[in-house]
Parts: sequence; C-alpha cells; structure tokens
Amino acid sequence: MITNSSADLSEPPAVYTGRVRGGRAERPSAPDGQYTFDPATDGRTGVWVTYADTGTAWKVQV
Repeated sequence: MITNSSADLSEPPAVYTGRVRGGRAERPSAPDGQYTFDPATDGRTGVWVTYADTGTAWKVQV
C-alpha cells in the first residue's frame, strides 16, 4: 500500500494497493476529496488515516 497524489498535485493524496510483481494498482480509498495518509497492511487487510477539512477544523478517521 502506498499514498500518492496526482502528478500535477491537483488532487489530495489517496491510498493505492497492488502487487509488487505487476498488476494494476487499485484505489481502496474513496475519491471524495479527503486527504488519506499513513497506509498500513498485514498482507491481507489494509488501513489508513483520512483527514477531512470541515472548514473550521480537521476531522480524523482511522
């Protein structure tokens, strides 16, 4: 699992997953404009932290 943004940085970072030996990368994090960081996996389950700008504060979800 990795965190990556668009090449021109117009989109916030998202979580992607895939196989080391090829295959297409999949995006398990929702494309909802929230910032997703710190992905971790045990090889079967993936988790990450999502930060959402509420206008007055940041909402953190794990």
